[in-house]
Amino acid sequence: MVNELVFTNNFTIISSFFLAVEKALEESAGQYCVGDELSIADCCLIPQLYSARRFVSILYSFIYLYDYFLSRYNVDLTVYPIMTAIEERLNTIPAFKDAHPDAQPDFPEPENQKS
Repeated sequence: MVNELVFTNNFTIISSFFLAVEKALEESAGQYCVGDELSIADCCLIPQLYSARRFVSILYSFIYLYDYFLSRYNVDLTVYPIMTAIEERLNTIPAFKDAHPDAQPDFPEPENQKS
């Protein structure tokens, strides 16, 4: 069985990080993380949000753990409206679309889409 302490620590780290970033973005954000020009902060934001979503989807693959842990710990990104709004804008930029993990040639094809 997955060690709940390890899971709790990972969840706490993710949540604390996102709270700190959202707070910083309250002062710095415009269209992007630092005003209206792209910066390295924007390049770092996408993988962090992607990883948080993947953290939950990995749990889903262990269906017997999913309900147990998700009922206690949910990486709910809707509580970070500035980050998710910036992510939405970044995902419309061709370079960000091309660099997205799902767009990489070695990204595993989802089970339900294999031929």
